[in-house]
Amino acid sequence: MEFYCQIVNKSKIVPEFSSDYEALSKIKNNTTYKIKIVKPRNVKFHRKYFALLNCYFDNQHTFLEMEDLREWVQMTAGFLKVVTTPTGTIYKAKSINFASMDEIAFSELYNKSMDVILKQLGCEQSELEEQILNFM
Repeated sequence: MEFYCQIVNKSKIVPEFSSDYEALSKIKNNTTYKIKIVKPRNVKFHRKYFALLNCYFDNQHTFLEMEDLREWVQMTAGFLKVVTTPTGTIYKAKSINFASMDEIAFSELYNKSMDVILKQLGCEQSELEEQILNFM
């Protein structure tokens, strides 16, 4: 069972939407449940990440395609998977789709990607953040 909720005063679960009240009503009192906490992704933050990548793309001369740049930034930031094949090891960027990565992991990706890009561009974070606003 899945539903959206807020935790109030660290001890009370409050359903987020009316459909979530229905899901919560199926839960029995005084019963132990295992709960997986996932912070849903923020679409605006997702757009900000791509604004960061677009800003970098427009200020570099190595990558001809945005997808190649995105994968390189992610892998350099440590968000990669290592695949062993019969012919050797290959590296692939991890998926950043909404189902694969919650907001906490995505925030970590953003911060580490920012570090990678700042190192490549040699500028201050405040300067880059200002430029990102132009891409949003």
